[in-house]
Amino acid sequence: ETNIGFRCRDIRDLSNSWLIIRDCVDGFNKFLPAWVVKAFGRFKIGADIHGSRAGTLWAEQRMSTVMCSKISGLDEVYHRMPLEECLKLSIRFMTCFLETVETFGGTVADFHYDGIVAFWTDSYPNHAQLACNAAINLQQSMHALVKSLESESVDGRILVPGESPYAPHADNKATNKKSYNLYPVFGVHSGQCYVGNYGSPKRLKYGITGDTFDAAKRLLAMCKKGQVQLLVSGATEEMV
Repeated sequence: ETNIGFRCRDIRDLSNSWLIIRDCVDGFNKFLPAWVVKAFGRFKIGADIHGSRAGTLWAEQRMSTVMCSKISGLDEVYHRMPLEECLKLSIRFMTCFLETVETFGGTVADFHYDGIVAFWTDSYPNHAQLACNAAINLQQSMHALVKSLESESVDGRILVPGESPYAPHADNKATNKKSYNLYPVFGVHSGQCYVGNYGSPKRLKYGITGDTFDAAKRLLAMCKKGQVQLLVSGATEEMV
């Protein structure tokens, strides 16, 4: 009976340990790309394999396509909302960004309060096409998301999909109400990037850096000057 009791306790403890590991992995999955989390699971001390880099500082040069995107007009909406409501609204937009990028095989490198940075490496030979497809799909899905928010109002203004990327206080002709026009804009560029783990040995972040990333950011900024939704570089266009 004593042995049976010990065995039952061991089984219970083992089961609890697996539940803790599962919760830890679920937590990692919310902060890291899935393949990075899997690399930790394959890690063996002293093994010189790709997975062993998961917990170390490293970077490699890869041909990639970078997409920088934001929701124009969203920052002003946030400034006029209570913090709790800002977080709820942000979750809806960031979830739409994340799910679309991952559907097209990309990785979200950074979240910002009104947008994201995502990239596709040459692990996909058609990485430029995938990035452009993601941007086009996001235009449609973000339009539908904002459309679903039309019943809500902020500071007496309704939220509507904007006809122009930069017309934050346009009149809504259908309701004769003032509105915040929310519009997704994108900068996409392809070239060599440094992809890897950055930071310090105590805290790492998987992401990208380099001139290609900087160029995508500049293209995003140029959307405002040209009042366009999507700017794709010549390098990306040649690969599509």
